[in-house]
Amino acid sequence: WSSDVCSSDLTMFMILSVAILIPMYLKAVLGFAALTAGLCMLPGNVLNIMMSPIVGVNFDKIGAKMFTRIGFSMILVSMIVFLTTMSATTATWIIIVNLCVFFVGVSMTIMPAQTNAMNSLAPQKFADGSAALNTLTQIAGASGTAIAMTMFTIGQQNYAAKFINVVPADMLAHGIHTAFIVVAVIAVVGLIGSFFVKN
Repeated sequence: WSSDVCSSDLTMFMILSVAILIPMYLKAVLGFAALTAGLCMLPGNVLNIMMSPIVGVNFDKIGAKMFTRIGFSMILVSMIVFLTTMSATTATWIIIVNLCVFFVGVSMTIMPAQTNAMNSLAPQKFADGSAALNTLTQIAGASGTAIAMTMFTIGQQNYAAKFINVVPADMLAHGIHTAFIVVAVIAVVGLIGSFFVKN
């Protein structure tokens, strides 16, 4: 149960971190309008919606173990791409495609992990398990937002201290890059944890 809950919580941590960092990056660094930034996020979210029933239908055949391993692998790949390509001049299509990879990975981790966690409980413990799972998910999401913004601020401060002539777009990009290092580490932890998930 603990491995499944950790997988679910780590995914929620990353979802909310990405949900706050990418729009900020698109607007503050690349100079997009709010509507354009939202449209860039749309394809990944649409894929997430489309994948959810597919994952649900195949959950009993494939199992949470394989889904979470594939999902966290895709999330980690997307984090690596973000870390290696993100700058003040990154092409928009790279961000959109990478978000699609990320959200497909998300669809393969969070739902199978939560379902597997509940399936491992005795029926009389469903209510307690659901309450605990929801509480931990909220905590993970709040932590993701707080930690991502903290690292974003630290990254900007380090950039400002290192360079005399500060370029605002580059400073913001560096702050977001620093925050994504933490998200990438969480993806690695999630991938390792997925090998402890049992069907």
